[in-house]
Amino acid sequence: MFKQLFLIQAHTDAKFLFSLVSQLDSINHYFAIHIDKKSKSLLNSPFIKELSSHDNILIISNHVINWGGANQFFATLDLIEDSIAKWPDIEYFHLISGQDFPTKNNKQLDDFFYKFKTSNFMALAPTPQLKYRYDIYYPRDIINTRKCSSIIRLIVNSTIFFQQKLLDLGIRLRQKISLPIFKGSNWWSLNREAINYIISFTINNPNFKSRFKYTNCCDEIFFQTILFNSYLKDTIIAKNLRYIDWTDNGRGFPNVLDESDYPKIIQDDSFFCRKVISGRSDKLIELLKKKQSQWQ
Repeated sequence: MFKQLFLIQAHTDAKFLFSLVSQLDSINHYFAIHIDKKSKSLLNSPFIKELSSHDNILIISNHVINWGGANQFFATLDLIEDSIAKWPDIEYFHLISGQDFPTKNNKQLDDFFYKFKTSNFMALAPTPQLKYRYDIYYPRDIINTRKCSSIIRLIVNSTIFFQQKLLDLGIRLRQKISLPIFKGSNWWSLNREAINYIISFTINNPNFKSRFKYTNCCDEIFFQTILFNSYLKDTIIAKNLRYIDWTDNGRGFPNVLDESDYPKIIQDDSFFCRKVISGRSDKLIELLKKKQSQWQ
């Protein structure tokens, strides 16, 4: 039996999270869910209590997750380590958010990733000005800069601007990262060999992991840099198999998907779509469920 694990980063909407897990649930599917530590209502939801009662579901809440903070990928590492300890025979791993939804049914998902079980799917993107993400100290995990006062935000932004100017003058405040940097989407699908390599690398190189504390949006860098500098680089197909619309049309960034996106989604080769939200995406979800029930 080909066992797959869905690593889910969640911070809101317990009912939708329950629906997501229910749609993916199968005898060979397992779930490791990290819930943002500050999302008390989500943690205490009856939907979460129901999910936690299932043997194929693990729920942890180790970190406060703020946008752009390192805790985003530290939480992913915790999910990986805890799930491997609980289910040592998992063969394939998918990192998704609590605002994703599958675009194919479980049979299609199992058949595809079994066929490509020696491959890894991780998007790669251009890397301009990435030094500002990791060579400057950011207080993302300490201060939620999207919700703090204007005075605090001004102080934080001024400090960041000052560090940028120093860096442009060649004055480095942070130690260089030892590997060439790679960047891509923070959502990926990886086989067990790649996951084992990531865990082994972070254990054997603790300074690499700690160096990414107080960085900015390095969830798009951390895992890519490890794997694209490894012997597994030739197993990586540079796409993440997610349908995400970054078009700036007033529906969010990325766009919140609705039924108008359905024709493009079902024609795409993706296995997950995001961003979907209860209320705004309900009709889309119903269309996807109906289509998945018709596919053989």
